[in-house]
Amino acid sequence: MQQVRELLFQLIRCEICGDSPDPALFGSLSEEEWISVLRFAKKHETAHLVSDAALRFFSTDNSTLTATFKRYKYVAVSHNVRLTACLKKCSELLTAARVPFIFLKGSVLRNYYPETWMRTSADIDVLIPEDRFEETTRILSAAEGFRYRNMTPHDVSFSMAEGIVLELHHSLIEAGRIGKAEQLLNDIWSYTETDDGIRYRLTDEMFYYYHLAHMAKHIENGGCGIRPFIDLWLLNHKLPENPARSELLKEGGLDRFAYAVNTLSEYWFGDGSADENTLILERFILEGGVFGTKENAAGVKSIKLHGKAGYMLQKIWMPYPYLCCQYPELKGRRALQPVYEVRRWMRIVFRGNIGFAKQELELTKKASAQLPQTKKMWRYLGF
Repeated sequence: MQQVRELLFQLIRCEICGDSPDPALFGSLSEEEWISVLRFAKKHETAHLVSDAALRFFSTDNSTLTATFKRYKYVAVSHNVRLTACLKKCSELLTAARVPFIFLKGSVLRNYYPETWMRTSADIDVLIPEDRFEETTRILSAAEGFRYRNMTPHDVSFSMAEGIVLELHHSLIEAGRIGKAEQLLNDIWSYTETDDGIRYRLTDEMFYYYHLAHMAKHIENGGCGIRPFIDLWLLNHKLPENPARSELLKEGGLDRFAYAVNTLSEYWFGDGSADENTLILERFILEGGVFGTKENAAGVKSIKLHGKAGYMLQKIWMPYPYLCCQYPELKGRRALQPVYEVRRWMRIVFRGNIGFAKQELELTKKASAQLPQTKKMWRYLGF
């Protein structure tokens, strides 16, 4: 595992940071060893970066391996072409409807990579004013090439004809996820710039702040993968230094979190070193992959909810905004929440999903084994 980890990070540094590969590490790799690196990279959605670095810096007589590298790269390049087309389509549609909007996350971050295709993104995230949300949902639902998928408490998603998912947000993060840090995000339109009153962009300091807040949310879910740390390295090294970033992070209570994730980012992609806390965070991220693990998430939530009992209580009593997504008729009728909580559990029982509860109990036991280190990591992150 240690060798695979070292190979992965050196290849990414060659792609993103301009490093030169160490021939001693790669000169005698077998097909099986390359596949192990690719498998690990795929877990973190960086297999295309590894593949392109391999094609650029190393030659092999193994045609199967070469074909695998090319496939990962060309899939990413093709996806980027379709993503660009979808961004254009979304921009034109919202501009025609005179709906103010802000593109978020990957569709902006890709512009800081050596080439835009290097920053893959599963979907397009766009923010619009809350008072235009229902109207815009109707517009997109009626537009050609958009198909309604589902809704969460803070967004609605559509499948686009090009195979890209559009997530239309009216807020940037669900309430109750990252504490004090959410407050600044509720005033997000105060941190924007625009040339035409329709197409907005976040200020540099707020874009940076939101990136870290989004990382914090995913770490609570069990992990965020390597890619946000690559993004962070690029935001730190490819843009001018901006003291307003630190001021905003301190105001939102994310300054300690920023120190922790920046330290890990520099350890992986720069010249930084790692102490015990950094290595604990590293293990959490590497084991979690892009979407995190249920064990990681259970451990964090157990800490936040003061133990296993609190964690299980939340599983039994679903938060009101999420329950409204399952039962839209509950919205605005919070007094009926207990009735719908019972309905939800009756549905689980009568649909033969009672094993779900047993799985949750088993998950909590597994998470408990790592609880001391998870608690240490959580304190280190400043939460």
